[in-house]
Amino acid sequence: MGKEQVYAPAGPPVGTVEVHQRPAAPDRDPHVGVSPSGQPNDTSASQVQTPEDTVAPLEERPVPLSGGRAVWYEVMKTITFNPNRPWPKLNKEEQRILQEQRDEEQRRIQAKIDKENRVIRNAQRFIALRVLSDEKPSATVAFWGLKGDSATTTTCAISADVMSEVTCADVSAVDLNPASGTLGERLGKSNVEVGVNNTVTIRELLYIGPRIKNRKHFAHYARPTENGVFVVSADNIVDRTSHLNSDDAASILKIAEDNSSYPYIDTPNDITTPVSQEIASKAGVYVFTAFTGEPDSLRQLSKTMETLRRHGHQDKVDNGVVVISGIQEGENVDDYRRFLHIVNIDNKIVQRLAEFKGHFLGIPFDHAIKPAAKIQLKAIQQDTYYAYVDVNIAILELAPVPNPELPSLKELRNQLEEQKKGAKAPDQSAPVDAH
Repeated sequence: MGKEQVYAPAGPPVGTVEVHQRPAAPDRDPHVGVSPSGQPNDTSASQVQTPEDTVAPLEERPVPLSGGRAVWYEVMKTITFNPNRPWPKLNKEEQRILQEQRDEEQRRIQAKIDKENRVIRNAQRFIALRVLSDEKPSATVAFWGLKGDSATTTTCAISADVMSEVTCADVSAVDLNPASGTLGERLGKSNVEVGVNNTVTIRELLYIGPRIKNRKHFAHYARPTENGVFVVSADNIVDRTSHLNSDDAASILKIAEDNSSYPYIDTPNDITTPVSQEIASKAGVYVFTAFTGEPDSLRQLSKTMETLRRHGHQDKVDNGVVVISGIQEGENVDDYRRFLHIVNIDNKIVQRLAEFKGHFLGIPFDHAIKPAAKIQLKAIQQDTYYAYVDVNIAILELAPVPNPELPSLKELRNQLEEQKKGAKAPDQSAPVDAH
């Protein structure tokens, strides 16, 4: 065994050391080595070794997978304490695959975080709606749509159903649109059904209204849905006697307000009639609707609002709720704000109207919500359901307090809890018997 001047494994040249032959791979000739260039050479001849020669080549090195192996490669790439044992760098293909694995893992983690945040936000929505229903235990809500296919009936029906399901409050859905009213049928109740699905009409309610004693009696005529919404369906216009006047509308609203906490009113398409004006004066919150799949309903949105402004209801209009249904994936509801103003057939603003200060909300497009079909609340998507929860939150936020002088249900409950705690607390002033 000869002696030569070589680099020691731990640092610079230190003199003469013994040269040991590197162990050969099992599938190679023990007398054949590999040069740094990758070409076989004879190791029997003496030669000067370099730091690169101290590491055996890593042929067909496996691409790092996700998990422990990928971490191992990353650590070995960056942490190399011994300069004479450099770890081979990843080639471009390996780097690309490793980056894809990192991105996929990041997307998986982000999806999990988004799901958890969505659960938290949905729980917060439920709590907010229930708290608001305690603070404002009653409100009359009018849903406006100047043109058919504006999703007015759909928005009214689903909003009422969701409101009743979340808050367990008494909600009534009243169809005051006799020309084309289908609110009862959309909720599975109408005057043409038989059995439990048969419900009272507006004209019938006017006749039996004075005899209704309480809400339980009211539910006998206005049959509730699965979620407890009392339904009053519209009458078909067959002659002049079927038309309603302002006094009839006032009586219907009075019956609904006395026997339910939240009457949701589906209004006539013609908002200039005496019936519409009576609804406008009695309702505490206005909800304006439009559907993205019907461009005319979008253009008529501003006309509906401006008409009610000119009839003396500007404050309720400017502080109302606008609901745009059918928002497609990737769309932003704010893109439809231009329809708060007068637009032409090219959807360009030609006249700006008063500033809208209320809530501007969007409902995602949902295949489970079909026009002129019965609404199946359990079939709609989760995002759609919570969008209607947001609609109800917006309604109650804008609803006036029925009687500011009276305490809210929340205040009454707090007072009751304090009274219970006071009754359970021992009397400290009473003498204690030592025996």
